[in-house]
Amino acid sequence: MHQNSDPLIIASIYLPPDSDKQNFVALLSDILHQKNFIGKKVILLGDFNINWNSNSRDKQHIHQCLTSAGLQQVVVGTSFISNHGNESLLDHNYVNCDLLVNACKILTCDRSISDHYATFLQIGRIKPVKAKRLLIKTRNFRKLNP
Repeated sequence: MHQNSDPLIIASIYLPPDSDKQNFVALLSDILHQKNFIGKKVILLGDFNINWNSNSRDKQHIHQCLTSAGLQQVVVGTSFISNHGNESLLDHNYVNCDLLVNACKILTCDRSISDHYATFLQIGRIKPVKAKRLLIKTRNFRKLNP
C-alpha cells in the first residue's frame, strides 16, 4: 500500500464576536504564509464571526488573505440565525486547491446544543492518473489518410 507523504493540515479557529478583525486577518496571513503551510494540503474551518454573506470590509479582508494563501471558501448558506432573525454565514470552511471537495453542507436541525449549525466537509483524494506506456515498434502507413 502506498503511503501519501503529503501532510494534511487541519486548523480550527474560533474568533470571538468582539475581536479586532483586521488584527486577526493580519495574524492569520502571517501564519498561512509560513513555510509550515506553503505547498501543503490545508483545511481551515471554524467560527470566524465574519459574515461571508455580506460585502463588509471584514469579509473582503479575510477573502484577500485566504485567496493569497491558495485557500477558497467552500460552504454556502446560513450557519447562524440571530434572535432578531438575521441570517449569517459565520462558520467558514476553507480548503486549498490541492484538495477535492466531495461535499460541503450546513447541517440544520430543530434541536441543537449551539446557536450555530454544524458544517460538514467531505474531502476526496486526488489521485494522479498514470498513463500506460505504449511502445510503438513499427509504423503502419497503410492506414494513413493523406
